[in-house]
Formats: sequence, C-alpha cells, structure tokens
Amino acid sequence: MVPEIANPGSCKTEKHHLVTKCAGIALMGFIVCWQTPLAEAADQKGDLSRKSTANKPSSSAGKLTRSLSDPASGDAPLREATSEGSVDRIVAIVEAQIISDQPVRPQIITLSEVDDLIKPTLDKMRSNGEDFQLEALRKRGLEELIVRKLRDQKASQLGVTVTDDDANEIIAQVERKNNLPPGGLPEALRHDGIDYERYRAQLFDQIMENRLIKRVIMPLLTVTDDELHLLYNQLAQDQSREEEFHIGQILLEIPSGASYSELDRVKEKAVALLQSLREGKSFAALASQYSNDPSGLAGGDAGWVKKADMPENLQEILLPLKVGDISDPIRSPQGLHIFKMIDRRTKETPHDPQSSAYRYKLRHILISVGNKHDDKSSLAKIKELQDKIKGGAAFDQVAREYSEDDASVKEGGDLGWMEPDVILPAFAAALKNLNKGQISQPIKSQFGWHLLKLDDKESSNPNSFEAQKSALEQRLLGTKAKERYQQWLRDLRLRAYVEFP
Repeated sequence: MVPEIANPGSCKTEKHHLVTKCAGIALMGFIVCWQTPLAEAADQKGDLSRKSTANKPSSSAGKLTRSLSDPASGDAPLREATSEGSVDRIVAIVEAQIISDQPVRPQIITLSEVDDLIKPTLDKMRSNGEDFQLEALRKRGLEELIVRKLRDQKASQLGVTVTDDDANEIIAQVERKNNLPPGGLPEALRHDGIDYERYRAQLFDQIMENRLIKRVIMPLLTVTDDELHLLYNQLAQDQSREEEFHIGQILLEIPSGASYSELDRVKEKAVALLQSLREGKSFAALASQYSNDPSGLAGGDAGWVKKADMPENLQEILLPLKVGDISDPIRSPQGLHIFKMIDRRTKETPHDPQSSAYRYKLRHILISVGNKHDDKSSLAKIKELQDKIKGGAAFDQVAREYSEDDASVKEGGDLGWMEPDVILPAFAAALKNLNKGQISQPIKSQFGWHLLKLDDKESSNPNSFEAQKSALEQRLLGTKAKERYQQWLRDLRLRAYVEFP
C-alpha cells in the first residue's frame, strides 16, 4: 500500500461526488501534489501493473524524423480523425532506450488515441465558447501519450503491472464507501456526466504511478532531521491561521542542455502567452494548448495548495498575488512557469501550544538511607559508584552489583518508560538538564541517594515534534517522490526513440 508516498497530510484531494482529481505543480525542484486515495489499496498486492495493449508497429522505431504533421501535406496540421468517414492513422512510434537483454517492443500511437485524450478538454472549451488551436492541443496530447507509452515500456521491463483485478478491487471499495450496490459505480458516474471507461483508465494510470514510485523512486530518497524540523516549525507557525491557494499554472519546459537559441525561443513564447493572458485570453485555454505540466490538459488547474506545503521560493511568488492576478514568467529547473491566483482563502484554526511534558525511559542506582547507611555514608557510596561509571564501567552492570532497589536490580536498574505524573519530583528536576545517554549527579529522595541514567525520552503531547516525526517524514518523502518521478519521466523521454511517420 502506498498512501504514504503522497499523503500523511501533505496531499490535497478535491472530490466531485465519486471522482477524485489528481494534479501536481513542479517548481524549483519541488513538487506539491494531490494524490487520489482510490489507488491506495491496489498496492497491497505488491508490484503489479497493467501490461501495454498497443499493437506492434509494422517497422521498428527510429530517430525523430519530422514534426507532428500530416505526411501527405508536409507541415499541415493533423486532420480531424474523429469525424464520420475519416481514416485513423499512426502518428508516432515509440521505443524506450532500455539497457537490458530483454527486447523492447515499439508501441504505436494513433490519431484517434490523441483525439480521445483531448476530447474532454475540447468539449469544455467549446461549451465555454473559448478559442483554441486544434493542432496545439493535439501536440500536447501526443506528448502526454508518448510519455505514458515510455512509462509502460519501462514498467514492463521492471515487471511492474496493473491487472483488471487490481482496478476491480478498488472500484468495489469505492462502491462500498459510497453505499452503492456491487456494480453500481458506472451508473452513478453516468449520472454525474462522467464516462466510466475513462474513469477506469485514469485509475489504471494512478495505480501504475504509485507502484513505479514505490519500486523505482522511494529507495533513492532520504530526509534529514533539519528538513523535518523546518517543516515542523513551518506547520507550527501556520497552526492558528491556515492559508490555502487555488493555483493555475502554465509550464513551458526547457530541454536539458538547451542552447541559447532554444532558451530564447521558450522565453519569447512565455512573453507572448503572458501578453495574451493580460489581454484577456482564457488561462485554461492557453494552458490546455501549451503547458507541459500534467495539469495542462485540465486547463492548468493545479487545485488548492496549503501554504505550509509550498517551498519557500513558491510562497514568495504567490503570496503577493491577488485573486485573478497572473505572475511574470518564473524560471525553475523544469522550465518557465506562469502562475494564476484563481482563488485564496484563510481558515482560522485553534492553536494548541506544545506541552513540555515528556515520558522517560530510565535506569537508576539506589543507595538507601536507613539501617545500613546514614545519609553521609550513602552519599559517599553513590559518589564512589559515579566515579566507577566515569572510569568506564557500564551503568547497568554497576546497578546489578550495588543498587539496593530490589525491584530493578536484576534488570540493571531499568525502570522502563515512566509518565511525567509518576516521576519523583527530585527525578523530574534532574531530567530537565539531561540528554539521552547522560547520567545525573547524585540525587536525594525520601528513599536515599540515586544516580539516574536517561536512556530515551519522547514527548507525551501528540502535537510535539517527536510525536509528529513519522508523519512529517512521510509527508516530505511524498513531496520528493513526486518531484523525482516527474524527473524520471523526463529522462525517459529524453533518451527515447520516437518516429513521427
């Protein structure tokens, strides 16, 4: 199960009845993501994923030969393939560059596949009366399909597959959670105007992404204590006033190793898009046609993002924007970004100050005061044992030999975990100045003189750093995983052989 890849609190899901949307934004080497929960259960079965169903092309894929255009007309745009009476055709042959003894089977992409992918975007733009360029939308859709085919080829080589049973299991869970009868989801989706087969295909993609992240990306990731403390402090600052932003994004990708002329072309395109936006052109329409981000075909809508989930450099860009404002082009390792502040909101939340109460794992050595020793001789004895430990003797061994606490002597003085309300006042005062592994000065209690060793401690407050550390770690790993996964896809694309017949 891979919910932790993108969700211990860092992911934001936006539901429309039964459907959960998934989007992500990439900036400055970071990803802020929203991961559908529908795919989480699929990973309980391990690394399985869907096998490609593409037909084998009639010729092997070779190097890039020409731009996306109709071969009969040179540079003319792709003709409508979905109109009645038209003939479908191959628009790309894709072959991943995989170093392996296992042969790679080239995959084809047809014009009808491209048109099927962009159909929801086209329908929405047409219903809104927005202008669009069919060729630009098709190029954007084709590039998305190329990346998916490359991903599937690599997944096949790794043995990562998604089966119909995996999808059926999740769909059954969705039906149970929404109080639908078995097999009732297709009808419920149709009632909401959602195509079931498209929904199911998106589910396959989500499961595949989760499993590839788990298999390929997660083993490469680490988080440091400094990163965890930084996130914790940021969340603590925003506890009483949580800001959220509804963001639109257009990403113009800059190829790795791009020349100055290529950089200039991307910059000119960004300036032209910005000018069009400020003249009143639809952000969603331009994002659908030109954005290289996965959210592009959804009109560039990256969903709601919490301020605490953003990297600081993204906060600096977005915080000054008012609703409806559009940013200047921003450079990142991925390319040039143009952001739109679609909406923003602030939620007041009760502030729960962190308690200083801790629970402690302790050992002690007791030299009692009473029949055997008076106070002075007991203190002298405990100091003698303190010197012995400073000289290298193990605390637990000294406790077994000399401690007069019958309840813990056989365990090397081990008192186990102790809650703050049961700790002796004399112990509590000494523990404030001890770090893990340290030994106290002699402590006087009603029982005699003690040496105390702090083996471990953790906060008893559920909002403390110690209590939140595991969730914070999963949250950061999820953010890093999404970023690294997108880079992995870009690398596959850069190394691939793609032929446009």
